Amino acid sequence: SDAHLSERETVIAGHEKSIAAQEVIIALKEDTIAEKEAHLAEKDAVGLRKDAMAEESIERLQIQLDAAEERMQHRQEQVLVLQSAIGDVVAECKAQKERCEQLELQTDQLETGAAESQAVAQNLRK
Repeated sequence: SDAHLSERETVIAGHEKSIAAQEVIIALKEDTIAEKEAHLAEKDAVGLRKDAMAEESIERLQIQLDAAEERMQHRQEQVLVLQSAIGDVVAECKAQKERCEQLELQTDQLETGAAESQAVAQNLRK
């Protein structure tokens, strides 16, 4: 019976060693899982930082875009003012051209009248 008991103790000791070995394997697997989870958490944190940086970048770009649109609107207003001023200048030039043409016509009429008066005066002297 002692031999039988000793054999059972050996079997039990073998099982205990096997269980201890499996516990070591489980602990190693748990460590590996924990490392992988830490790595994933780190990746998530990096991803979140990148997302935050991208969002800040988008906000900065939106501010720049808004400022550019505001400048463009201001320039469009300036263009309209300049176009109006150019229109006024063109209209004034046309009016002055017409006055010049009228003055040239009057000058021609006066010169023709003076020439006719000279001819009449010369005829009268003869």
